[in-house]
Amino acid sequence: PPSPLRRRPRAIPPPHDPINLEQLKHFLPQRWEELGGDAIQRIGHRASARCQSPDFLPQAGALPDPRQLPHDFLSGVFLNIGHGSRGLTHTPLCADLIAEQLSGLPASVEPALIQALAPERFVHRQRKRQPNWPSG
Repeated sequence: PPSPLRRRPRAIPPPHDPINLEQLKHFLPQRWEELGGDAIQRIGHRASARCQSPDFLPQAGALPDPRQLPHDFLSGVFLNIGHGSRGLTHTPLCADLIAEQLSGLPASVEPALIQALAPERFVHRQRKRQPNWPSG
């Protein structure tokens, strides 16, 4: 199959238009009227791909270098990626977490959450399956 990065964007199925317009009317009636009310005409639509981690959690923290056993971190490189459709809600928390890590301030979140979001979790998982990865 083609790489997900080379696939064409998925189109929004036409049946979603009436649902979306009905939700607009219900939740934002003033905006609904400003846009033309029942006379709203759809000009076009599209769907876009969003980067998401395999475990559906974002990656926030230092970038691990798996070429070393045990792994080390690449100096000064931090990730705040893989938020999927929840970027608007996850990104500020992850940015604060990274800022705390960079500045040496105490973490404002539980250690379990830091571990759950750490990019190195994928190195640990791969090493459980292949202890000498990436060299063996």
